[in-house]
Amino acid sequence: VILSAIFLGDIPSVALVLSLVPLVGGIALASFTEPSFNWVGLFAALGSNITFTSRNVFSKKVMGSVKNSLDNINLFSIITIMSMCMCAPITMAMDGWQLTPAAISNGAFSNVASKALMAGFCFHAYQQLSYMVLQNVT
Repeated sequence: VILSAIFLGDIPSVALVLSLVPLVGGIALASFTEPSFNWVGLFAALGSNITFTSRNVFSKKVMGSVKNSLDNINLFSIITIMSMCMCAPITMAMDGWQLTPAAISNGAFSNVASKALMAGFCFHAYQQLSYMVLQNVT
């Protein structure tokens, strides 16, 4: 709601903002009273939510503008390529050592790789469907 107001100029109604107060308050209360509460985990989850919300607001803005309108397939392709370019260096820096010949020769690598490919395919299908729905809703 906040990002939509900032980037799209959609000012939410008072009723909408008030309806979010119990939701946000309940989640905050549940998080802070959890015995295994961790600040790093909280900030990681908040960062993830802000990133995904930013993606949705950006997509809505790009899909909604008349002269720069992209269809859902092209927009999804652009965002996927951009995210791959942003994530690949970080992934290689943090987990690249696991791609050494000694690690690859271990039989577990092919099992993990096949599961990662299947998870990637399912996630790609999920994202594609969400963009198709977003285009029909917008």
